[in-house]
Amino acid sequence: MSALLLMLALAAAPAAGAVGCPPPVMEAPRYPAKQLRGGVAGTTTVLARIDECGRVVEAKVSEGSGQAALDDAALETVRGWVLSPAQREKVGGPWVKMPVRFAGTRTVVPQAPKWPVTHRRPMYLLDEQGIGFDTIAAFQAADVVKSEPVLTSPYASTFDGSGTRISTPFMADATDPRTFWLAYQMQPAPTRGADGEPRPSRTETAGIARYRLVMEDGKPVVRVGLLCERAADECDRLREFLLKGLPIAKPPR
Repeated sequence: MSALLLMLALAAAPAAGAVGCPPPVMEAPRYPAKQLRGGVAGTTTVLARIDECGRVVEAKVSEGSGQAALDDAALETVRGWVLSPAQREKVGGPWVKMPVRFAGTRTVVPQAPKWPVTHRRPMYLLDEQGIGFDTIAAFQAADVVKSEPVLTSPYASTFDGSGTRISTPFMADATDPRTFWLAYQMQPAPTRGADGEPRPSRTETAGIARYRLVMEDGKPVVRVGLLCERAADECDRLREFLLKGLPIAKPPR
């Protein structure tokens, strides 16, 4: 299984940005190591000012979490955010309050996906509809997947040659039981801060795949849509890999 995932270990160089306004960015906050180990949770509300492109150009704590380290991490995170056009339209002005949540740690037992019996041996075909979102940030903001239960990924996590951790969270659609989502995530090796404490690196979601289970001409088909924000050749390799089928539902030989 790890050998298969290594085929997905894409190059570390980021894809070229668009001309003009930058693409939307809403990375998850870096959880301070001490607070994470201690299970310290909290929510910091950040008051941010955005420019015409949705970039956060000013940020300050509006409501603190009671933990200075969490507040600092929230500010650091929000200062790097870029809102999508749809998010800017909802805001309706230059100032917006953004809650940044740190949930602490909890024991989670992943569950196997409720994959329909009808699609245990399906054909995998490219979905010309894509996934219905222009950017990964827009997909994340739309909240279209179930947060509970946490599903077992079809693939094991692995590491590429640079120490980057490759993981593929698998998620059920919030409304359609015959639609599933897979995120392709990359997390560089952690670094150490000036205090010697390990500083977890940010996890980048480089791709989102949608698995849409349908019947075509009386045969089970999984239509695979992909939104990939990497270089074109890297996205081509990822697409080719996904169309080989999931280990939990292999295509017919």
